[in-house]
Amino acid sequence: MDFGIFLEQTRRGTGQADAFLEMFELVDAAEAWGLDIVPEDPSEYSGSLTALYTPEGHNADRLRQVILDNFDMSLGTGLGKLAGKVFRIGHLGAFNDLMLAGTLCGVEMGLKIAGIPHRPGGVAAALESLAASAIGSEALLSSEAARGVGAPQAERDLRGVGAPGPINVR
Repeated sequence: MDFGIFLEQTRRGTGQADAFLEMFELVDAAEAWGLDIVPEDPSEYSGSLTALYTPEGHNADRLRQVILDNFDMSLGTGLGKLAGKVFRIGHLGAFNDLMLAGTLCGVEMGLKIAGIPHRPGGVAAALESLAASAIGSEALLSSEAARGVGAPQAERDLRGVGAPGPINVR
């Protein structure tokens, strides 16, 4: 994807950028829980999938089963060398903020039920980030609307925004 298009989608909150931005809320949750993320290098994060390590001595597949049994929510398993060490959260396609919040609630409750050491507050951290993003998007859209950005040319001309000269409206 062209980076300019990505930035525009990020700024407007549309397209593939949404899936990528959801990953940042997952990172906020994981950091609050004290869980490590795969991969360790943020430049390699995925816009479609986030994997989290369970602490040493705790089986990620057992956590996945606890979450499935209690909340009817299926998480992905670790593959290869990561089997039993990580669980995966998919966030591609029609996956909105409320779905992300619900998923993180299921994970946080599952961590507690399974007796996996973690700090509470991952859901709260993600919700703070989601709210800040929404507030920022609303402010940006309001600012753009006032300037006529995104409005059809005729509408901008009537407001005098982007018009070649003064407009007389009677």
